[in-house]
Amino acid sequence: MIRAAEQLEDEATYTHLSAFLRSGGTLEVGEDLFTEAFARLRKGNKTFSVSCRYRDLAAVWKEMDSQAKRYLENGS
Repeated sequence: MIRAAEQLEDEATYTHLSAFLRSGGTLEVGEDLFTEAFARLRKGNKTFSVSCRYRDLAAVWKEMDSQAKRYLENGS
């Protein structure tokens, strides 16, 4: 078991996102010509995207953590 003090600050703040990434998921944040700004989680053939309406990166991380939590709770 990893103690919060031994984790990076973001790992302790976004525990579900950290667990999702450790289990083989990926987090993509960027821009392209078609979708403009994007943030999405991927694992296997599933993709979860965050709306581009977020202007604050901290809000994006919080939403990603929520989506990772839902994914982990559903066991999908």
